[in-house]
Amino acid sequence: MELKCLNDIIHNGLAIHIDLTNSKSWDLNNKFTLISLNQWKNAKSDNIFLYDFGLTAFDNGRVSNMYDTLSLTPNDTKVKLYRVGYNTETGGTFYDGYGITGVTENGYIYGLEFTGITANTTFTGDSFVGRHLNLNGGYLQGFFKLYNYNYELFPSRLNGITIETVVRIDENSYSNNGILFMMGARSEDKYNDPFSGETILLSTYKTKTEKNGIIEYLDSYNSYSGITTGEANYLAAYKTGTTIPNGVKNLDNKYNEIYIRQKKNSINGNVIALQLTTDGYLGFKYIDDDGILHNQISSNKISTGWTIITLTFKPYEIITNPDLLECAEKRKGDLAVYVNGRLFWKIKEFDEFYFKNIKNQKEKQLGVPYNISWGGGSFGLRHSYHWDVNKRILYNGNDQSYINSNFKLDLNPLVDYSCITTTGMTGTSATTGIQLLMNDTLFYSIDICDPQIELPVTVLEIRNLTGVTPTKSKYYIEFIPSFELLSNRDYVLSAKIYDTGIFRNTNNSTQLPTMNKISLVVYGTTDINVLNEVTYRGTTPNKWSDLSLKFRLKDNTGLQTIFVGIYIESDEPLVDGFRLYIDDYTLTGSDKLSKDLSKNDLLIENNFSNSFVGGLQKLRIYDYAFTSEEALHNAYWESKKNPNLNLNVVKGGRIIFR
Repeated sequence: MELKCLNDIIHNGLAIHIDLTNSKSWDLNNKFTLISLNQWKNAKSDNIFLYDFGLTAFDNGRVSNMYDTLSLTPNDTKVKLYRVGYNTETGGTFYDGYGITGVTENGYIYGLEFTGITANTTFTGDSFVGRHLNLNGGYLQGFFKLYNYNYELFPSRLNGITIETVVRIDENSYSNNGILFMMGARSEDKYNDPFSGETILLSTYKTKTEKNGIIEYLDSYNSYSGITTGEANYLAAYKTGTTIPNGVKNLDNKYNEIYIRQKKNSINGNVIALQLTTDGYLGFKYIDDDGILHNQISSNKISTGWTIITLTFKPYEIITNPDLLECAEKRKGDLAVYVNGRLFWKIKEFDEFYFKNIKNQKEKQLGVPYNISWGGGSFGLRHSYHWDVNKRILYNGNDQSYINSNFKLDLNPLVDYSCITTTGMTGTSATTGIQLLMNDTLFYSIDICDPQIELPVTVLEIRNLTGVTPTKSKYYIEFIPSFELLSNRDYVLSAKIYDTGIFRNTNNSTQLPTMNKISLVVYGTTDINVLNEVTYRGTTPNKWSDLSLKFRLKDNTGLQTIFVGIYIESDEPLVDGFRLYIDDYTLTGSDKLSKDLSKNDLLIENNFSNSFVGGLQKLRIYDYAFTSEEALHNAYWESKKNPNLNLNVVKGGRIIFR
């Protein structure tokens, strides 16, 4: 390529090109979503439905629900960056502390909710340089590859790389060791360790492994239980293996599947960042293969103003075979930084940086490795959440007003009533002869401090009106409010009932014992699998009995509206004046959000969370390493096309660092 004949920036090898002065890269209708103007020559995408996208994308504000999904198409071949934010367990995505404002070509401010500036106020200070972002805690993130999916917009390993960005450095930019650019894993694996609210480990023991003569004993488990992903994996970091049960002599078909827990080293050698120190130096921050954090600082200071910074890495050994490149040992090379086209800093014998997947199944690491952060690094798992056990109270000593608002007699939607007269099965007590009442006069508990004191226990009473002979053998009491439940997890609906002898003993027609049953009911618009059920058959009256229904919505159906109730049925009308009592009526499942405090203050959060304070305008990433001539060429044409940037670029001679 003859640079002297090229009157523009270099486009050969340009894989990611974000230019905020171009509306195709930053469309204001998409808020702070940025898209590359072009794509890598070998970029590939496919029709991919990511059911589990929200499990990790919720943690950096990319989605607003942890059950959100993402659909990709073959046309999604350009890298996108999104504004980072955080979610809470009560709902909503927030950006306080991660402030970004945008300056448009006409000088108007965009994104004023974090600045206190009045809308449509003209920002005259530097609007003339073209559209750009002002960062005050906020930054952009996106991923360029998905492990084990047909999706790769930029290679994870190359024979060289160039990263070039146009930024504005202010006096405030020196305030916090802010990171200008980061690449690699944006967090540790949130599912290593697993969280007890969503995953339970069973039968732990040690499995012996040997590699390169080194023997290790890894934690293994016979099985897990809990929430599963769209790929039917549990929310833990493991790989499957087999073991032979003790005492088995014939090995044919005698292997047991086990789950071997993964090591916590997925970020080792998997993240690197360029930062601006508080005293004006540039620095590299990275984690080596042993998990040790390194900081290297330039010997020269960088000046304020609009600046083009170019980072290049070129290994000493070039591997042309892509299969060999993927598996080759880490190489040494030259890491160079150019400022306004001139060599600013060079590190020889620098360890090659390239990027790897998290050691877990593919759907539990979506968007975590192979990450790009522009204008900041990553806050890691600071804002991460897990599913936790949520116990909903349907009835537990509530008053009459609550009963009136939340319970009704209705038809059981799971029963075919085509041959049954339904008159008197629904409506008020006047039409059904049934009352739903609060009762606090029949049952008592003992005061734990004074056994002589009996405390009244309030229960829900289902009562046949005095003087009204029951003519029905089936009654369904529905809990009126619906529930928004999630698939891929078990739920348990349970209640305690006290039967005073509501069933008749003999069928009048057959003279055989009556068929009686009290059960719990759950229904919705999706298929529901009943895993276990405990019903009551009328055989133990005058004592409290347990009802339970363990169920699971059809997997991978997401959020569903579900209704529940209690169904009383017999083949004879119930006895005159019957009474049935209900208490401790609950619905339990792991579907509320909780934080895992063990995921706070980890390595990435503590060392890569500081964002750059200043301006951003352009980001370019090439799939090869620039020469010094190419770095100077791009800087020259950047300054020539936008002289208002006042880039200090001079062709020829040498540059004096201030």
